[in-house]
Amino acid sequence: MVKLHKYLFHLIALFTITCNTETICQNNDNWISEFPGTSLINIFSFEAFPSTFQDSIIFLHNSLPTNNNFIKINTATQTVETNHIYGEYNGELISFLLTKEYKARKGIVGQFYTYGPKLDFIVLSDYPNEKHKGKAIVSNWEHSVYEPFTFEFLDDSTLLFSLIDYTPIIDSIYKIGLKLTKWNYSKDSIEWTKNYLTADNNTQEYHVSHLTKLSNGRCIMAGFFGSGTDFSGFLMEFSPANGEIIRAVAFPQYDIDPFSKLIRISEDSENNLFISSTHKDSQNNKSGIIFKLSPEWNLLWAKKIIAKNYSPTRFATTTIDDGNILFVLYTDKELPVIIGHISSNGNLLWHNGLEFHSPYVILSEADGVYFISGKKYAPDGTSSPGIIVAKTTAEGELTNCPQLNACIQLEPFNIQLYPVQWLSVPSTIQFVDMDTVILEFKSIFNASPYCSNLQPPNPFFSLPDTVCAGTCLQPDSTFNRLAHHVEWHIAGPMTDTLIADTTFSFCFDQPGTWTVTQRIWLLGCEDEWTHLLTVLPDDLH
Repeated sequence: MVKLHKYLFHLIALFTITCNTETICQNNDNWISEFPGTSLINIFSFEAFPSTFQDSIIFLHNSLPTNNNFIKINTATQTVETNHIYGEYNGELISFLLTKEYKARKGIVGQFYTYGPKLDFIVLSDYPNEKHKGKAIVSNWEHSVYEPFTFEFLDDSTLLFSLIDYTPIIDSIYKIGLKLTKWNYSKDSIEWTKNYLTADNNTQEYHVSHLTKLSNGRCIMAGFFGSGTDFSGFLMEFSPANGEIIRAVAFPQYDIDPFSKLIRISEDSENNLFISSTHKDSQNNKSGIIFKLSPEWNLLWAKKIIAKNYSPTRFATTTIDDGNILFVLYTDKELPVIIGHISSNGNLLWHNGLEFHSPYVILSEADGVYFISGKKYAPDGTSSPGIIVAKTTAEGELTNCPQLNACIQLEPFNIQLYPVQWLSVPSTIQFVDMDTVILEFKSIFNASPYCSNLQPPNPFFSLPDTVCAGTCLQPDSTFNRLAHHVEWHIAGPMTDTLIADTTFSFCFDQPGTWTVTQRIWLLGCEDEWTHLLTVLPDDLH
């Protein structure tokens, strides 16, 4: 019998956010607020965490397992609740990793993991009613499963979750599979557990991105499988009653990240499916892709979203009330976010840019988009650590602060969908009860309205108008520090040079007329500035 030490959850302070300038944070339709502190938890996920439920947003602050502040912002009442999460198992620290919500139940499910071997944890909470269940999952693997689980509430009493399964074959060799478990938490019983393997038996890795229940009562799972650099994305529809596979397809998925939710599924009122992800071609060019499937899984259209010198790392979508698609495109650079709408027929309707740096993103069909960023900007483009939380309208708009221009194109994409055979076999899972959960007060956080009034980069620079031959110059007065890409084109007598850098040092040896042009790109938009330079013969000096 595995004995688990007692967990401590430190909860709850309630207070009202006061807006002492404009009423930004009092506008529940859309707002931007700044919270005290300078760091966010370092998690390897996009859309996996945080979560929203009951008109609230939940996220973590700070990164140490001994100092994880679990924060709930009620966007309807403008109140904040905060607690300190801390856990221990046999002297090992345990940290919070993932949340999931079920609106009808108003609950949270979270994953814990140990730094030591063989245990992962699920915590289920009827928050804020203080009814809690906790289970430890005993793994065959010599280390914790660690990769974020994927959860879905099927109803008020049943939770479906996926994890990676490691089955020992011989000494130190494990067969990796994809495990699904249906847990009736009201009766505390496992209804079924199955392992899924591709039939070709060559797959070495499985990663689940999204697991959701469709309007027809069935479930669909998206993720990717493969080994090395050879991976495919997959869609699998199955019965929640017994886990039997109904149908499955796969498609090329060269861009993978096992700790991020790259592939996302949404459904419209006519039961069509929209699948979004990122794609990397053989030349390493990245784009966001989205394709539409009929209820029978016939391909209706496929598009890729392109922004020059942008290289997106995440692309996620959700359907909204009017049948259109709300999307968020994100890159690992400064000023990284493009948000907009695509029609149900695959046409680009509108888009603009947002400043939030390395954001955690939540897309909600009813509420729009939440962004949580760990950096704040000053108007001059400088930045400092901070915790910025923003909520858009249901249509994805922010009306209280300036937004950025973005330039993208939506083009047809030739996606190759092909059938894939899976093997599903009954499996087992070992649960061990956690000890009683204790809730204790920690501290109070205050929020305030935020608007950076950031000035976007521009291509202006200064150089002398006239110099003598042999003079070496560097540009002054540049404001390109936040641009996604910068190029300098220097042209003159017997010279045509292109420099990809934020600045340059160049010696103008030949007399004559020269042009120096700076081109910058931000969110796919290009801008340029040209300076005319006269170089005099050296003997005129």
